[in-house]
Amino acid sequence: MNPDNQFQQPQQAPIQAMPPSPGLPPAGQQLMQAPPAQYPQIGVSASEQKKHHPWGLIIALIIFVLGFLGSSGFGFWAYAQMQDYKNNVDKKVSAAVEQAVEETKAVKEKEFEERSKDPNKKYKGPATFGAVEITYPKTWSATVTEGDGGTPVNGYFHPDFVPGPKSGTAFALRLEVIEQPYDRVLSTYDSDAKKGSVKVSPYKAGRVQSVLGARLDGEIEKDMQGSTVLFPLRDKTIRISTLSGESFGKDFNDIVLKNLIFTP
Repeated sequence: MNPDNQFQQPQQAPIQAMPPSPGLPPAGQQLMQAPPAQYPQIGVSASEQKKHHPWGLIIALIIFVLGFLGSSGFGFWAYAQMQDYKNNVDKKVSAAVEQAVEETKAVKEKEFEERSKDPNKKYKGPATFGAVEITYPKTWSATVTEGDGGTPVNGYFHPDFVPGPKSGTAFALRLEVIEQPYDRVLSTYDSDAKKGSVKVSPYKAGRVQSVLGARLDGEIEKDMQGSTVLFPLRDKTIRISTLSGESFGKDFNDIVLKNLIFTP
């Protein structure tokens, strides 16, 4: 280059080659195109899929159906009961009234039966045989034999009429004055007492406290459950019995024994 030539273009400095950038291919090599990015697909498990099913709605529907069926069943039952009551109310009222009338009638009959016994009747035996005085309901009848053999006083008492002695009747009341000593008569019950078919206990009449006797409760005669009281009367024995404790036990205790009088 001539420094004196002003028209001469200035000499340009030589361009130095740039060092290759890291990651870029050397000069002369074609830039490789990167493959498209691959994004992983997110899968949903079977359990996750089940969670999205409408189980709450299904359960609510089942509860609703069950409740509807239950209320419908109760409604049908209530309706049937109402129809039954409506159709049978007259019969039911009539039956209830009839039952009440029968119950009232039974109570009245019982009260009348008790009142009809009062005032009571009395039987008084001969003085020779202890002057035994028996009080019994006035609705009972009596048959008494006096001065006859080994049983000088032999009486039968029963409601309405007195059946025959051999009829097998469980008499309401029996009165006997026996021509045997007290100990001998009492000993006839020893075997029954040992078997347990009768229970023997000491007894005093309420109005004759000076005489100690005995009371026997149980099967006092064959196939007959009742009560018997025995009292010594000098060389004889007084025996008073009811052969049906279930039917006449109350009268026996409250009327007969309560008012019993005799002369020892």
